[in-house]
Amino acid sequence: SNCKLISESVPVVKTSVNRSGVVKSSSAWDRPCLVKARKEKERAWAQFENNPTSANLNVAMSQQGVFERKQQHAMMLFENTAAARIKTNPKVFYRYMNSKRKIRAAISCLSNADG
Repeated sequence: SNCKLISESVPVVKTSVNRSGVVKSSSAWDRPCLVKARKEKERAWAQFENNPTSANLNVAMSQQGVFERKQQHAMMLFENTAAARIKTNPKVFYRYMNSKRKIRAAISCLSNADG
């Protein structure tokens, strides 16, 4: 009954998926090397879930760090490129800046009339 209450309370967000059912990434700085690092990270965590040993944990944590570093680098590269091309293509820069200005509300406590 709790799952039913949660599913009724949480709004549905439409996402686009590719042919294999994987959710398409919406970040502007996504590159093939970043996608590959994300898949390796997810694969390492799945292996840890199946066989929770300290070796698998170390591998998963290592892959997590590699992915985060690559993501930060890709983000920085995108921001620098958008700023450098502001004179020739200002739409990219201002679209990115406007997306950063939006305040997204966090999910607070889920409750209904019964509590």
